[in-house]
Amino acid sequence: MLDFLRRVVRRQGRPHLLRATGPGGERPQAGGRLCYYGATFSLLLLSACSGLRYIPEGQRLYTGSKVTLKTPGKIPNESALQTELESVIRPKPSASFLGLRPKLYFWGIGQGKTKGLAKFLSDKFGEAPVLLKDVKISATEGLMTNRLYNNGFFKATVAHEVKTQEKTAQVDYTATTGKVYTIKEIHFPDRDTLVDAAIRATQPGTLLKVGDPYNLDVLTAERVRIDNELKNQGYFYFTPGFLLFQVDSTLNNQVNVYMRVKATAPDRTTRPYWLDVIKLNTNYVLTDTTRREPVRYRGYEYYPDEKVFKAKAVTNATFLYPDSLYRRRRRDQTVSRLMSLNVFKFVEIRLKPAAAGDSAGRARLDVDVLMTQLKKKSLRAELRWYRKATASRGRASRCRIATARLCAAASS
Repeated sequence: MLDFLRRVVRRQGRPHLLRATGPGGERPQAGGRLCYYGATFSLLLLSACSGLRYIPEGQRLYTGSKVTLKTPGKIPNESALQTELESVIRPKPSASFLGLRPKLYFWGIGQGKTKGLAKFLSDKFGEAPVLLKDVKISATEGLMTNRLYNNGFFKATVAHEVKTQEKTAQVDYTATTGKVYTIKEIHFPDRDTLVDAAIRATQPGTLLKVGDPYNLDVLTAERVRIDNELKNQGYFYFTPGFLLFQVDSTLNNQVNVYMRVKATAPDRTTRPYWLDVIKLNTNYVLTDTTRREPVRYRGYEYYPDEKVFKAKAVTNATFLYPDSLYRRRRRDQTVSRLMSLNVFKFVEIRLKPAAAGDSAGRARLDVDVLMTQLKKKSLRAELRWYRKATASRGRASRCRIATARLCAAASS
C-alpha cells in the first residue's frame, strides 16, 4: 500500500493533477483524480483493520468510557450532573472516525523510520495511541465522587468496570448517588463586629434558600454576592476568600450552613474605608514627573490647570467624593461617565491607604483619577460633530453638552 501511495504522490507532481486546468486551458484527466482519491480511500480502509496491529504486545487501546447514574428517584439537573461527571474523565481516547483510526495507522507506519514518506505521514497525521495503562481509574473515581459531593450527594459511591477485547479496552463508571442533601438552616455571622454586621445586612438578598439542594456552586456565588455588597459599604480590601462556609451534614439528608469570616483575615480587610484626598489629573502621561500646584475645587485637587478643561465639568462627572464612604459602584460610575465625555483616551483610578486615619479613627484611602487626553485633532473633530448635530436637531444629549463645555478651550 505504501508503494502504491508513493506512486500516486509522484504523479501529483504533474500539472494536470494539481490544477483545475492546464497551462493551455486543457481539462485535467479524470482518471488521475480518481486514482489519487481511490488511493486515499483505500488507505483509510486499510487503517481500519491494521491500525491496531501497532499496539504494543500485551497492551490494549483505550477506546473511551461511559458513565451511568444510579439514583433512588428523580434528581434535579440530572443531565447537567451526567455531563459534569463525564467532563472529569481523563485521558481522552484515541481519535476515531466512523470506526476508523487513521491517526493511529499513520503513527504506526512511522515508528522506527527517520525519513521517507512513512515518516512524513506519521509526523503530519499520526497520533500516539492512548493505552489502558494510561487511564488513572482511581483518580477519576475520586474526581467523580468530589463532583457528587459538591452537588449535595454526600453518600455517593463510584465504581468501575473494564471491558476488554483482544486489542481494545473500555472503562465504564457507575455512580450511585443516594439522596441529595437539602438545606435545613442558614446561619449568618453572629459576632459583634462591623464586618459581621455588614454581612448580616446582606441577608435579604441571599442565594441560599431553606429546602434547596446543597450545591457548592451556589455557595461560591453567595460569597461573590456578599463581597460585591461589602465593596459598596467601604470594605475595599475584603475578598470572597475571607468568607468561610461550615456545613453540618450529620442530619438526616439535611445540612445546616454556617457562614464565618476567617479568623486569619487581616485587620484591613474587616474595616470600612473612607475617601481622603482625591486628585483629578486631566493630562496624565506616564513620563510626566513635574510637580505642580493643584487647583483646589470643591475639596478636590485638580491638575494641571483649567486651560483645557474646567474643574467644574470634570468634578460633575466624578462620583467619588472627599470624606465619603468608599463604594465600588461609584468608582465604576466615574470611569464610565468620564469616558462617555469622549475627550479622554484612558481613565484609570488608583486607590491607596492614606498616611493616617482621621480623628474618629476611620481608615482612609487616597484616590488618584488619571485621565489621558485624546489628541487635540480628535477634540476639535468632536466639537465640530457636536455643533453640526445641534444645528440639525436643535438640541443634543446631556453627554454631548458636557463634551462641548470641556472642549471650549481646545477650539479657541
